[in-house]
Amino acid sequence: MHTLQPHVLRLNKSNDDAPPSSINSMRIMFDTEMRLFQYRFWTIYDSLCNSEYTACRFKLWTNKGHTRLLELLADMGLPLVQSKQKFASMEVQYREKVKEWIDHTSKKYSLDDIMYNTFVAQYGYKSKMCAADMMMCCSALIERQDMSHSESFLEALEALSKNNLQRLHLGVELSKQQQMAIVAQVKNFIDLHQVVCTGPFIYAYVEEGMLHSKGFSKPMLLCKLARFLREAWLSMNKRARGLPFILSAPLEDSQGNCIVVGVPPHSDDTRKS
Repeated sequence: MHTLQPHVLRLNKSNDDAPPSSINSMRIMFDTEMRLFQYRFWTIYDSLCNSEYTACRFKLWTNKGHTRLLELLADMGLPLVQSKQKFASMEVQYREKVKEWIDHTSKKYSLDDIMYNTFVAQYGYKSKMCAADMMMCCSALIERQDMSHSESFLEALEALSKNNLQRLHLGVELSKQQQMAIVAQVKNFIDLHQVVCTGPFIYAYVEEGMLHSKGFSKPMLLCKLARFLREAWLSMNKRARGLPFILSAPLEDSQGNCIVVGVPPHSDDTRKS
């Protein structure tokens, strides 16, 4: 964070010519954020259900886990109707307090790491966007299935511009669709017992013809699925936390080729060549 602070000051200074309330102004702030996927552009309920952190902590692919999620909302004092409203459309009294309420009830539900420090950008009167949201938007745009690699890369590059918020919002919607596909695939793997522990490693395979199987031929999306699936499976098999996880999926070329990704053991997340 200290390394990035000078860059934040530089970017904020470049916007000093615009009035603080200007629709074209941008400010970057250091803030505490909830580990919930795109909640500012979704509903709190959907974000809780589709975020890797909360889905794996509550085991939301089970009825018991879903009941416990409803208990969390009740303890927070957040009505279910409000939790299913778009975040921007929630009543102010709930929208402004939801972060404080989640932080207050986190220990009771073993959500100790649900809050983290990050940078948040404010675009004029528009919604805030944290660094993780921006990263998810760009990766979703880069791995679009209806564009070539060069076209999708340029589209993601355009989304980084504060003058092209329409492209950014497209990335938000694509990232939400991808995240729901990941959650559905994780539930499918667990329900069908398709994650196998061989002894030295854990592996799973996205079979051709499975739900959203074509989409997971993209490397970044497959990596997201691998990390999510590993966390979900380990939440029920804690003894295997020291084993690496391998996931493969068929490529789009339909020639019998596949793409393989590996995730290091839970206790060893350091990058290796």
